[in-house]
Amino acid sequence: PEAAPASLDDLRQASAVLTIPIVAIGGITPENGSQLIEAGADYLAVINGLFGADDIGLAARQYSKLFNQD
Repeated sequence: PEAAPASLDDLRQASAVLTIPIVAIGGITPENGSQLIEAGADYLAVINGLFGADDIGLAARQYSKLFNQD
């Protein structure tokens, strides 16, 4: 709980050297999720952004679209 948030640069560096999937967690929204994916996150662990949403189905589709952009 006291850990400092990782920066996008930290995520880029980790992605460059790790061969395992990278999961981003904490404070993720549909608005910032694409930045995390572009920086190297393979997965987004979202709890409140999904289950705290008024429309869970809509929220799930918004997050899913982040991985299906052409």
